[in-house]
Amino acid sequence: MTFASDMLKVFFLCLKTYTYFEKVKMAINDVNESRKYTRYCITKGCAILLYTSKLHSYKN
Repeated sequence: MTFASDMLKVFFLCLKTYTYFEKVKMAINDVNESRKYTRYCITKGCAILLYTSKLHSYKN
């Protein structure tokens, strides 16, 4: 993996998360709760991405 591909993954993760936030906001109908849940999803997704990129760097 290159730095550019990692950044592209982060960009798409943010894009998916924003779309997800809009869906959650409509479902929950409470912006603060939606923000908390979306922040959790972003943190979880970025942690997974970081973990997989670290694994890849250890393999090489």
